[in-house]
Amino acid sequence: DRFEECALMKLLPEFDKPEDLSKESCNRNPILYGRPKPNDESIFADKVACNLMQWIRHLPFSTASADHLLTASCFGLVIFNAAYYLHSSKGHKIVLPTTEYYNRELMDEMSSNINALKQGLSELPISNADTDELLQRWIPITEKLSEFTVYFNLIRLEEPEFLLLKVLMYTMKATTEMSSIVDVDRSYRACLGTYCQFHCPSQPNRANELINKLHEIFEFSQSLLMSDTSRLKAPFFICD
Repeated sequence: DRFEECALMKLLPEFDKPEDLSKESCNRNPILYGRPKPNDESIFADKVACNLMQWIRHLPFSTASADHLLTASCFGLVIFNAAYYLHSSKGHKIVLPTTEYYNRELMDEMSSNINALKQGLSELPISNADTDELLQRWIPITEKLSEFTVYFNLIRLEEPEFLLLKVLMYTMKATTEMSSIVDVDRSYRACLGTYCQFHCPSQPNRANELINKLHEIFEFSQSLLMSDTSRLKAPFFICD
């Protein structure tokens, strides 16, 4: 799936050499850190779509409907991929099923992500006033991204579940005319149910709860990013 590279905007054709954006090269992603240009938000959205297309073309169905499905799911895929990237980077740790533990984890996650966002914004060639304005505009998506990350931490979301859910996010707005995609969607849902039943038998509703969370991420991303498309950059700065 290469979700790490997807979260870091490294799947674009212009970064086809490992050394282009490797940690060893210390090169910064010019799409994130370059000087703002006219129509910058539109250009960035196109780059995000192109980044995701590198993943879509490996899915087990035709890309003929990619424009329609990606337009509908792009924002959700960015948030979902970023939340899982942040979750997976922490590794497994002891989880306490208490409200106090959840609140502490959420505050820690928010603090970490806001600091990462501040660090990324500080490297942009813009004024301090513009930096402060962007930070205020991007705080809501940072807070929600933190909530999703902590949720994945608490339920210990596994990579196979993530891979299945990511495809289900993409196919969420498939129409009945897209028969091959509808068939894949049905197959992936069944596979998710089987995986959850086998690996988490003590959580009989896990698959349904994960799909419900997926819908929540989808709806949230549509409402928050459509109202301010500049927020689309925030998850990439946090993950970078």
